[in-house]
Amino acid sequence: MTTAAAITATQLVPKGSSNVILLGTQGCHLCDTAEGLLQRVSAARSLHWEYRDIALDDELVNRYGERIPVLLLSDGRELSWPFSLLDILTLAK
Repeated sequence: MTTAAAITATQLVPKGSSNVILLGTQGCHLCDTAEGLLQRVSAARSLHWEYRDIALDDELVNRYGERIPVLLLSDGRELSWPFSLLDILTLAK
């Protein structure tokens, strides 16, 4: 198993998968807000994204537990909260 320090965004978002992964967990109101923003962007643009619950992976909890919601892009970039609709649109170019 990979250690939390060794996990990279490119490992979490493999090439050919969704453009963006939203890391969050149940009961996180900021994660719900971030999900709403992604839904709005994906309705207007061809942005493919998926939600990953960090509570299901101890490594993700260790790395991102204090930072969620976090967006991971397939090119390795990460965007931690707070982010806006414009931030997501800029990243999705």
